[in-house]
Amino acid sequence: QSPPGHRHGGAGDAGRMSMGQWVNLGIRADDTSGRAWVCTPRRLADDQIYLFSGTTNGTSHLQIWDSVAEHWRMVKRGRAGREELAFSDPGATVPAGTDNGHAVWDAVADELWVNVVNPWRTQLGNPTVPAIYMPATNSWRPVTLAEFPSYDFEGSGGSQTLDRIFNAGVASNPRWMVLYGGSKLGASSHLWTFDGLNRRWRKWVNHGDGVGRPGRMTNIQAQLEWIPILGRFLLYHAQAVWTLAPDSWTWTAALTRGSPPPQSQGTGAKLLGDRYVAVFGGSAITVLDLETWQWSPVRLDGSAPARSNAVFWSAFGHLYQAWGTGLPYPADREIWVFRDILAHLEVPRSLAVPLTLEARFSYD
Repeated sequence: QSPPGHRHGGAGDAGRMSMGQWVNLGIRADDTSGRAWVCTPRRLADDQIYLFSGTTNGTSHLQIWDSVAEHWRMVKRGRAGREELAFSDPGATVPAGTDNGHAVWDAVADELWVNVVNPWRTQLGNPTVPAIYMPATNSWRPVTLAEFPSYDFEGSGGSQTLDRIFNAGVASNPRWMVLYGGSKLGASSHLWTFDGLNRRWRKWVNHGDGVGRPGRMTNIQAQLEWIPILGRFLLYHAQAVWTLAPDSWTWTAALTRGSPPPQSQGTGAKLLGDRYVAVFGGSAITVLDLETWQWSPVRLDGSAPARSNAVFWSAFGHLYQAWGTGLPYPADREIWVFRDILAHLEVPRSLAVPLTLEARFSYD
C-alpha cells in the first residue's frame, strides 16, 4: 500500500513545472503536546521516523510517523508532566521532557540517543540527564559515565558540553553519530563523534573555526544529513553547503549552481530519496540536486503556514511540518504537507547537467 498522494514513478517527472501548495491535514498525533526546536531522527534499521518529546511541560513520549495514515503514533509513553519521576530521580524509568535538545540513532546498536537539556535548566530543580531508547525492550536507560566514560558530561571541562548543548546539527550513518555546533553560552563550532563499533565519543573543540570551514552555528532544525551516495555528511549553513568525510573528519566546501535559499530563522534541510536535499525556511523551499549540484526553487501556489521553529520531516517525497511557536492552540498542532516536491521545481530535472566529480568540491 502506498502512502496518500504517492504516485509510482510520477513525482518529479522531467520537464514538469506545475505549482504545489501546502495542505492542512489537521491534528494527527497521539500526543498533541506543543513542541518546537526538535529533531525527527530516521532509524536506519527500518527507515522509520521518530519524534521524542520537544516540550517544556514535562511530557516525554516517543512517537513514530505512520506514513500511510499520516499520523504520529505512540511507541513509548513517558511521563505526562513535571510532577512524575524522570532520570535522574531514583526509581525513574523514563527521561524528562526536552526542549531544544537533540535525538540521533546509533545504527550499530540500534539505539536512540536523546539529550533532555532545557536551555534554562529544568524547573524541577534537579539536573536532567541524556537517555537511550532500546527498541528491543521498548525501554529507556540513562547515559552514565560508568557505561560511557568518553561521554562529554558537564563538569568534564570546557564551557560547552554534550549533555547541555542544544540546537545542534545531528546525523548518523551505519557506523557514526555526529553532532555539530549548537549553543549553551553562544553558537559553537564543536564537533562530537560517536563510533558505534568501539562505543566511544570524541570531542573536536572549535572544529569548524578557520578558513575553509563552516564556522560557528546554532540552528533550530537539523541542517546536517548523511548522504549515502556521497559517503559524507552534508551541512547547510549560512547559504553554503559543506561536506564532512567520516574517514578524515575534514570539511570540504561544495560548489553549487544557481541561487541558494534565502537565510531565515529556522532554516533546515531534509534528504529526499538518495539524490535531493530540500532546504526550507520562512516561506521558501529550495531543492539541491546532489548529482548536478543545481539549486532549484520550488514553485509555490499560495502561502506557507504562518509559524516559526516548526518540526519538519520528509517521507516519500513529501515535506511535512507541524507545531512550532507563535500560534495559539490548536493551530500550532496542525500538520501541513507539501506533496511531491520534485514535481514542482522551477529548473526541470531534464535540463540539469551532471557535474564531474572533480567539479563538485573545492580542495585546498
